[in-house]
Amino acid sequence: MRFYNKKQTQNIKMNNSTWDKAAGDAKNKFGNMTGNDRMAAKGTTQNTTCKIEETLQNAENRASGMADQVRDKFSNLTSGNSTSRNAGDSTQQNL
Repeated sequence: MRFYNKKQTQNIKMNNSTWDKAAGDAKNKFGNMTGNDRMAAKGTTQNTTCKIEETLQNAENRASGMADQVRDKFSNLTSGNSTSRNAGDSTQQNL
């Protein structure tokens, strides 16, 4: 069994999406050339599905990046507050 990291998984999804788009384009063009409306519609549907999947993947990537930024900023804030809180506690103990 082979395990992929997040970046490799995203690349595989993008490659599959590229192939799906190419297949959808081929179906659409072949359907239009031969007058087969059903095949042309299948190609259009496949292309639309690929675009939706790419949009969702991009949104997931952006949300993940934003979550990482928030987590980093929050961890910086909490580590800074614990230092100042400890300093204030020692001052009150001395009084």
